[in-house]
Amino acid sequence: MDAWVMWVVQSVVVLGEGAIGYFLKQLIGQFKSEILRLAKELQSGLLRVETALKEDVARIEKRVDTLEAKFERLPLDYATKEEFIRVSTGLDNKMDKILDKISELQMKRGE
Repeated sequence: MDAWVMWVVQSVVVLGEGAIGYFLKQLIGQFKSEILRLAKELQSGLLRVETALKEDVARIEKRVDTLEAKFERLPLDYATKEEFIRVSTGLDNKMDKILDKISELQMKRGE
């Protein structure tokens, strides 16, 4: 009878090991599939981020090109402070000469 009990205990232990092994294998399989799913999701997210970054870079490059074009036209569209002062001084001198001539003409008429 001792042999029969020993055989039952050994059988239960072997069945328990088999069941534990089976469940561990299933669990590892679920982990692998979950890891693969997360890896695909991560890769998809990275592709979306990469696409968004490329679009942002393209938009920024376009803005930089626009600003460079405007910056190149700046001297053509606007006068510098020094140039404005030079032209204003020239106009003031011409106006002074005209006023001097008008004053001379008025003095000659008044004589």
